[in-house]
Amino acid sequence: MKPLYLLILAALIGAAIGFAVVLYNSHSWESDMSGASSEASSPPNISIPEGRYVVILGSLGCPHCRALKAFFEDKLPGVALFCSIDARDSTCARAFASLVTARITMGVPTSVVCDNSSRRVVAIVLGEYGDVAGWRQLLNLSPAQRIPVYTGSSIVGYVEPRDHTEFYKLLCLDTLQDAERLG
Repeated sequence: MKPLYLLILAALIGAAIGFAVVLYNSHSWESDMSGASSEASSPPNISIPEGRYVVILGSLGCPHCRALKAFFEDKLPGVALFCSIDARDSTCARAFASLVTARITMGVPTSVVCDNSSRRVVAIVLGEYGDVAGWRQLLNLSPAQRIPVYTGSSIVGYVEPRDHTEFYKLLCLDTLQDAERLG
């Protein structure tokens, strides 16, 4: 019976670590402690700029991943792609592994907001987030040197890649060959 308790404890610790975020190039992360959400004042019908899309790195066995996939299919069709990390040799698994190695995320779903026109990652969202107005706001963010990392509507840190072009290529372009468009 003792191994079962250890397995459960390991799973709980792993889940807690899944929300740890640090900068991509090993700088310390910063936190937005204001707790204020600008989404409350955000109109729900903000248009989504052309060339903006979301890549959801997830597992088909994950209930939160399936819920986020269903959310985009129902509420924001055509905006997101589901990129299953289940096949070890897939571009999706490689992209997710790079985020884990960089200690940006430890869990799924992890969503990447991509901007095709600037060839930049605009934001990273950890976990299941089901707010249409919030996603529209994220899809309208301006590309920046420091990429905000969110859980829900709260910024929990920033990622500052050494090479934005390579970061975009890995997370937003390479994954397209294995991803499924939603809606």
